[in-house]
Amino acid sequence: MPHSSDADSGELVKISFYLPEEDQTDSVKSEGMWAFDLGDGRYRLDNVPFFLYGVSIEDIVSAELVDGILVFREIVSRGGHST
Repeated sequence: MPHSSDADSGELVKISFYLPEEDQTDSVKSEGMWAFDLGDGRYRLDNVPFFLYGVSIEDIVSAELVDGILVFREIVSRGGHST
């Protein structure tokens, strides 16, 4: 559940992050994270990842729509946290 500390930062959306093949299991191939839509394809992450490495809450990332699903592309800037 998102922590919603920044409710005025845009709409809350879910972004899919595909796990590296070596981190996937039979039941877990990706992780969804909540993020605020900042516009221009940029999103601020609003929860702590459970399976992912290398991204953290409040990081700003870019994502694109793929078959109707927002999919992570890259980290735009770090939010100052580590997970």
